[in-house]
Amino acid sequence: VIDLVQMKAIVWNNETMGAKYDVEEIPSDLLEKAKQYREKLVEAVAEQDEALMEKYLGGEELSVEEIKKGIKTGCLNMSLVPMLCGSSFKNKGVQTLLDAVIDYLPAPTEVVDIKGIDPKTEEEVFVKSSDDGEFAGLAFKIMTDPFVGQLTFVRVYR
Repeated sequence: VIDLVQMKAIVWNNETMGAKYDVEEIPSDLLEKAKQYREKLVEAVAEQDEALMEKYLGGEELSVEEIKKGIKTGCLNMSLVPMLCGSSFKNKGVQTLLDAVIDYLPAPTEVVDIKGIDPKTEEEVFVKSSDDGEFAGLAFKIMTDPFVGQLTFVRVYR
């Protein structure tokens, strides 16, 4: 897998069932294609922030941190969607996916208020994701497991 942000190749170790991986230089036969796609990524990132756009249009190279910041900004305003590769079956890409969640997706306190229904009054309310206040959550899936019984998956807002 080619990491276009870092411009490195990620190679998973088959002997460790994907638990370990090496970060290497991009193979020469893939380098030109990686540069083309990185340029598209940097252009999309630069569109997320005026300062990044000025730097990009001025011919300056964006740093890895600036690219990550731009991707996160694009995720927050829903104009960019990061694409990652991997296989949970072979445990390849799981670590890099979790790193991307931390780097690019909003923290619970950075999301917009969630619309819901107050169960006591049945009125529409907006819930801010925070550590303060009464419990607020959304049961988004209910299933029955033959070994455990009924399971309810809940997204906790506070």
